[in-house]
Amino acid sequence: MEQKEQIATYAERQRADGKFPAVFRLESVHPDDVAGIIGHAERRIGNVDHVDKSRSHLNRILIGSNAIAREIRAEADAMSEHNFVSNLEGLKRAGRRKEHFEALAAGKQDPFDRQKKGRGPLREFVLTLHRDFFLAGEDCPSEFRLEFLDDTGTSVAFDLRKAREFVNSSMAFLKNEFGDMLRYARVDLDEQSVHIQGLLVGYKEHEPSVRFAHGRKRFQTSQHRLIGGEPIMKMVDGEVKKLGHRKGYELAQDAVGEWFAQDRYKHLNIVRGEARAMAARGAHESAVQFFQEEDLALKMMGHGGLKIPAGAKNARRMWLLKEQAKQRSRSGNLRKDNAQNLALDYLVELGVLTSVERHESSSRRARTELLKRYESDYGTADEIISDPGSAALKRLSKTRRQVDELNKKSKERIEEEREKQRQSWESERADFEKKRDADLLKLVQERSRLHADQLELAQERREFEAEYQKGRDQAAQLVDTAYDLAESIRGVAEAVGYFKSNPGGREKFRVLERVRGPRVRG
Repeated sequence: MEQKEQIATYAERQRADGKFPAVFRLESVHPDDVAGIIGHAERRIGNVDHVDKSRSHLNRILIGSNAIAREIRAEADAMSEHNFVSNLEGLKRAGRRKEHFEALAAGKQDPFDRQKKGRGPLREFVLTLHRDFFLAGEDCPSEFRLEFLDDTGTSVAFDLRKAREFVNSSMAFLKNEFGDMLRYARVDLDEQSVHIQGLLVGYKEHEPSVRFAHGRKRFQTSQHRLIGGEPIMKMVDGEVKKLGHRKGYELAQDAVGEWFAQDRYKHLNIVRGEARAMAARGAHESAVQFFQEEDLALKMMGHGGLKIPAGAKNARRMWLLKEQAKQRSRSGNLRKDNAQNLALDYLVELGVLTSVERHESSSRRARTELLKRYESDYGTADEIISDPGSAALKRLSKTRRQVDELNKKSKERIEEEREKQRQSWESERADFEKKRDADLLKLVQERSRLHADQLELAQERREFEAEYQKGRDQAAQLVDTAYDLAESIRGVAEAVGYFKSNPGGREKFRVLERVRGPRVRG
């Protein structure tokens, strides 16, 4: 009895009864993250201090291959190309010239939304159990015993038959729930517990539209109910109304619990994890009911009753939780565990903690350590629930300081970027002017060379013309000399009576005179 009172967490209570809560987690990842996931699976990157490499050879791929990162990248490129062409053609057909130019200038876009930080379109999952499930009994044959040292330095042994049964039943669950979305899965036996890790990939094809002539293809997994969740519908006053939304991780825990609750798997004693989201909704409904009763009591006493201030749905929910915390703190009926849980839930609502951090702090020691971490900023668990407004103001003040610091850093970063850009522009301008001056100098030198060549050609032409004229004058002088000689010969021939004895000789001299033309004698 005393031992059971020391068991604080839901998981410890279940294991004390011989049952093992399943742990099924889903995390959003981008396509670019897949390479890192595979790198860690191959034990090449990341922290591997917790890995027993003597057992790594037992790890095996159940679906897909380690080339999944390249496959996803190729699919992303193909969808980007399709969407780009479809967008350009759609805008061109619609005559949207400006948008067509902007789309052309922007180029290909990733087939998923990068605006939400940390919210990728794919899902990485882990499905595991506490390592006590896999412990080998005394009657386990040696060929199925896997002996190793656990993280406390104690020698333990796993029963590989239990590991095989867990893997087979888990893979049946994953295939049944996710079908073709299950693109990659592997089982690791080289850590403190056996676990299955993998990747879910989904798609959504949009119909052709004005902007996208051939439709649009994108990565998307949120359409699955275990990821995107589903509305909570209840009958209120004879009508079915939506009273909230069950998130995907809660539905995923339900699905795992229901799967292992089947008759064929009951002997495994695997159960659903702690239903914390349902408990939180129950706390909210309890707060609402509590104040409805208080409101009724006040009205019966003649008072006006309680009025919940106007505000958003989440804000009104926060107000109710704070008021309930005040009332319970005043009445002093909160146990330590309940006080810690209520304080942590309130810190989650304030945005101090993430739901993942809250989920991982399941034991009293973990909750105490987590609250201790924030005690200097927000006070103890009792102080938080006794004065939640003060905690909210502290959170608001801290957020404002963080925003101011971020704004300051952002301004400094912008100034640094501007200065870098200015220096880059100045450098580019200096390089441009230097290149321009060099090109201009080269152009001037080239023009000077061409001008010198032109002068040289002109000089050569003048010299050639002078030589040509000189040659012509010399030739004319020689011709005149030759004709003068011919005249002298004819005169001698007439004097000696040569033409009388040779009448044809005079004719030859006449031909010579006709060729020469008339000559004016000075």
